[in-house]
Amino acid sequence: MVLFIITTLLTAVPVMYFKISGAEMSVLGMRLFRIVSGSMEPKYGAGDYVVSFETETEKLMTDDIIAFVSNEGETAGEVIVHRIVSKSDDGTFITRGDANPIDDYSTVRDEQIVGKVVFRVTLFKYADKLFSGVWSFLALIVLPLLFMIINEVLHIVITGKKQKEIRAIIEKYGLDPGDERLYGIAEKYGEEAVRSIADAEAALRPGTDR
Repeated sequence: MVLFIITTLLTAVPVMYFKISGAEMSVLGMRLFRIVSGSMEPKYGAGDYVVSFETETEKLMTDDIIAFVSNEGETAGEVIVHRIVSKSDDGTFITRGDANPIDDYSTVRDEQIVGKVVFRVTLFKYADKLFSGVWSFLALIVLPLLFMIINEVLHIVITGKKQKEIRAIIEKYGLDPGDERLYGIAEKYGEEAVRSIADAEAALRPGTDR
């Protein structure tokens, strides 16, 4: 249960972040993007999550898929994930979405490139669907956490009650309730074991008939 909740949280947090902010996530040169169009189908579809790594533009080659900041019309300022078709004479890159019939109108300069896309995180796409509604989020995150909290509280209550019962047994036979060894014996073997210990200690006391 704990492993399930941890795994779910690690998956849910990035997905919920994208749903709220619509931005990409970046860690140590690695960036996570959510594809929002079908321009790269069938390689990547809308809703897919892909990861890019910073790379030297000199190492980029034809057929590499890159993430870059667009400077075209309505998409200006947005991150686009397209494939490199070729390199122009002025050193800029000509790109195109796999599903698009023509190349992108503007070439891509070095400073626009965010990184080279290296793989897709399939799990995030499934999580995106699972967490698409409030009830799904409650069922997969909140309810298991609530179950763990209730289970822990019950464990504390039951343990406390059992310790009181054991203490009462130890005191009943005049033994030291602060002796942790007795607690272990009473918990494992029950009241009869405590009574036997009490009888044995009584028999060893000076002046006791044997």
